[in-house]
Amino acid sequence: MNTNGRTTSRDGALLIAVVIGLTAAMFLGMAVLSMATSARFQRIHYGTSSRAYYLAESGGSYARAIRNIIQQTGETIAYDGLYTLSNGDQFLVETLSEGPPVVVRSTGIANPGSHIEARRRLIIEITDTKTDDTLPVGFDFDGDGAFDEDYWTAYNLDPKIRDTGPSGGQPALDLKGEEGQLALNWQPHEDLNLTRVWGYNGGLLSYDVQVKIKPFDTGQQAAYSKHYMLGISFRLHPDINHCYGLSYFRSLAGTVPGHTPSWVRGMPQAFQDLRGTNIYLVLWYRDGEIGTMDLINYRLLTPADPVVEVRNNDPELKDYSTMLLQLKEQYGSGGVRENHVTAYLQGTSSYPLWTSRTNMVWQEDTSVFPAPVTWQDGAVTNLDSRLTSENFDSIQPAEIGIHVFYDLAGANHKFFDDFAIRMEGYASVYGGTQIQY
Repeated sequence: MNTNGRTTSRDGALLIAVVIGLTAAMFLGMAVLSMATSARFQRIHYGTSSRAYYLAESGGSYARAIRNIIQQTGETIAYDGLYTLSNGDQFLVETLSEGPPVVVRSTGIANPGSHIEARRRLIIEITDTKTDDTLPVGFDFDGDGAFDEDYWTAYNLDPKIRDTGPSGGQPALDLKGEEGQLALNWQPHEDLNLTRVWGYNGGLLSYDVQVKIKPFDTGQQAAYSKHYMLGISFRLHPDINHCYGLSYFRSLAGTVPGHTPSWVRGMPQAFQDLRGTNIYLVLWYRDGEIGTMDLINYRLLTPADPVVEVRNNDPELKDYSTMLLQLKEQYGSGGVRENHVTAYLQGTSSYPLWTSRTNMVWQEDTSVFPAPVTWQDGAVTNLDSRLTSENFDSIQPAEIGIHVFYDLAGANHKFFDDFAIRMEGYASVYGGTQIQY
C-alpha cells in the first residue's frame, strides 16, 4: 500500500515537471518567433526606407536635369508634381523657392498606400546660372553716349565718353588725370552680385577681365606720352590702394626731374630699372602708397608681340591693344588661398569695336589669343596669396577696376574701350546642397 502511494506521488511530480517544461518551451518558441518576425519587419522597414531615400534623390536629379535644359534652351518646363515609377514607387517634386538658388523639396515614397509605406525627404538647393557668364557692365554699355556713373566710382579722374579726335572716331572712354582709379560699383546692381558668385563657388572668386587701351598721341613725336602705366586693377580691397594690377608700362629715362611725374619718382627700384624707351607688361601688388608697389613679374614687349609697333624708330603701343586678365582662385597646400594669374594680349590693325557683350572674344579663341603671356622668369601663371576673396561677403570690396598713371605734362588723354568681365560661373547646375529629413 505504501509502495504504491510512493509510485503515484512520483508519477504526479513527473507529470507536473513535463507540463512546466512544455509550457516553458511554448513561451520560448513564441519569443523566438516574435524576435524572428520583428527582425524580418526591421529588415523590410530598413529596405523600404533606403528605397524611399533613393527615390527622393531621383526626384532631385530629375529637377536638376530639367533646370539644366531650361538654362541651355530657355524653354519653360514645369517639373513639380508626383511621379510614379513602373514598380509603383513614387517621388514628389515641389519647388519651395525660385531663388537664386532654386530650392526644391523631393519626397521619395516606397510602397505607397500599403501598411509598409516609407517616405524620405530631401531639400535641395540648385545653383542654375550659367557656368561662364559675361556680366552686363561696360563704360557705356547702355549706349546713351554718357559714362555709366552708376556702375563706376572715379577717384582723381575725369571720365568722359568721346567719339571724335584721338578716340579714332568711335566711342571710347577718356580718363583725364595723372593718377587715379575707376572702381566697379557692383553692390547696388543685382545683375552684378559678386557676393552671390563668391558664395556659389564655395567662397572662391575667379573671373576674366579684358579691356582695350590707347595712350594718346597726335602723330608727332613730341606729343607722345613719356610716362604711363595703364591697365586692370583686381582684388581692389579694402580700398583702392590695396590691389593687384596688370598694366602696360613705359617711362622714359633721363627726363628733367621737374617734368617727371611724382608717381614715377616714388616707384620702387624694380620699376626704375625698367625705365627707358621700351614698353613692358607688368604685374604688380600694391599695399598702400605708390612706393609700396611690388613688381611681381614683367615682360618686355617688342614688335614680335601683337601689341607693339615701331613709330619714328621707337616701340609704341598699338592703338587699342587688348589685355586679358585671367584670375583663378584656388586652395593650395594646407588650404591656403592662392591667386593664379595669367595674361593674354591681342593687337589690331583697325579699331576693334565689339558689337555687343555677347560676341566678346575670350582666351578659348586660340586664333585671337594663341597662347598666354610668358613672363620674364619663364612663368605663364603667377601665384600670389596676399589679397584673396576671404570674407568677401562681409567686406564686399569693389574688387575690379581700371588704373591710370600718366604723364600730366603730355597730351593727358588716354582711352579705354570694350571693357568686359566674365565670371567663373555661379557653379554647375549639377551642384548644390542637400538637407535630409
